[in-house]
Amino acid sequence: MKTYHLLVAILILLLSSYSFANIDPIDDIYKDNSVEFDQEIFKQYMAESFKDAKGYAYIVSRNGKYWFGDKKGYAVNDDVSEDKLAFNYHTMANIGSISKVYTSLLLMRMWEEEHNFELADQIDQYLPSVWMSYTHPSIKTLSVRNFLNHTSGFHEIDGDDVKVKDYYVQGVKVEDIGSRNYSNVNFHVLGMAYAYIKYHDQMVAKEEQFTQDYPNNESKRDELLEEAAAEYFISDLTRIIHHPIYFNPKFLQNQAFTNS
Repeated sequence: MKTYHLLVAILILLLSSYSFANIDPIDDIYKDNSVEFDQEIFKQYMAESFKDAKGYAYIVSRNGKYWFGDKKGYAVNDDVSEDKLAFNYHTMANIGSISKVYTSLLLMRMWEEEHNFELADQIDQYLPSVWMSYTHPSIKTLSVRNFLNHTSGFHEIDGDDVKVKDYYVQGVKVEDIGSRNYSNVNFHVLGMAYAYIKYHDQMVAKEEQFTQDYPNNESKRDELLEEAAAEYFISDLTRIIHHPIYFNPKFLQNQAFTNS
């Protein structure tokens, strides 16, 4: 059986007001549920799905080789002003919250391959132990799943120098837990949790080192802990982004992705 792999778009720049909730089920892109993958229908589907985006680019590979792709609009990055950088397959652009997709992918791949955590696990067990005395009791009711699906109850804290620890000190309102509230903090927390799950021994060693080096400066210790976690997380995230991401199509249960 041949397998067609869909290489996820690396560069997709969305307007902040854009919502994926309006995208129709993926089955809509197929013609008559045929085993043949219709490129034009797929392109039309993508164009309609991202019609409110400033720009996007994607590539579809077949049996590990480039098959087709498309690119539209303009990109924005730190060096080129808006609407002046035409999108192509090599465009360097800010991906913004698309990074959340990769964060989820990192966590779920680790869960599948190493099974070293559960989605129902309390998130506080993947925090620096030196934070435990500061952690608000409400945090103990939150699971990894709560952060993945934005149901942790966290809201953004105003300020330019807000740290992950600040959210754990503040806690959440019990009545907000379980209700979806899109917030960047959910994935900031997951980034730190990822480092403590994947690189547990290394992070514990760094925690001990920073505590010894800054016994009277908790702020500096916590800053270095977050930086260390970010280094591990970003390193793995970069590796994922810069390499093809292949999804096993068996869970799709759609003939358009397989051909006997």
